[in-house]
Amino acid sequence: MNLRGYLKIFYIKLLCCTSNCVIFKFLCEYFLYKLERMISGTRCTRDALSDLRSMEPIIATVIIVAIVLIVGMAVAYWMGGIAGLYTRFEQLEIKAIYATKESTTNTEYFVIYMAVENKGTAAATIEIDNILINDVPLKEVTKEGAKTQYWYSEEMPSDISPSDNPQTGNPQPNTWLDATSVPVSITIGPGETYYILIAIPVDASIAGAGTVTSGVTIEVKLHTAGGREYMKPITLP
Repeated sequence: MNLRGYLKIFYIKLLCCTSNCVIFKFLCEYFLYKLERMISGTRCTRDALSDLRSMEPIIATVIIVAIVLIVGMAVAYWMGGIAGLYTRFEQLEIKAIYATKESTTNTEYFVIYMAVENKGTAAATIEIDNILINDVPLKEVTKEGAKTQYWYSEEMPSDISPSDNPQTGNPQPNTWLDATSVPVSITIGPGETYYILIAIPVDASIAGAGTVTSGVTIEVKLHTAGGREYMKPITLP
């Protein structure tokens, strides 16, 4: 195989390594063109050597431009990642809230209905890890012989009546859960809306700091694992 054949093999292998880079393709094409012009016989002439020297500044310029572009792309990609990290934010919106009176076999309840939407960024999944009534955790709002409870689902409830026997373990959506024994854990994905019901027995004590009765305005607050709180006042019927 002559020198021209070796050069073509070298050119093909180089193209395989740099197939996605237009600048390196151009450099390979130009380099091969110049060498083929020089190799017209069995020996190199002075003109060929001069031609080879004339390539040096062009090759150097192309390499510098390629390096600048690659570094610039890497920096832009890194900055884009940093910007995305710092523009993530958490935002819940309580779109609707109202209260009704409902009864079970043994107890009368105030049932507070809420529609809660995650309006944060695409990467923000929000976990509600506590519900507070007048800054008191829901599990501490109690009444002897009755069960403070909560319910949640992605689907609107068809019946908002509390349960005589709320679940005390294995929390699942669409189920009334005993607030005194089942920790609150409601995860809302980006753009999702969840419906949350809170059932508080009439005349329940708010940790000894007040009583839940008709006509009283209370503050319902959602606390998230991210440390933020979202509050709405509601007047009980």
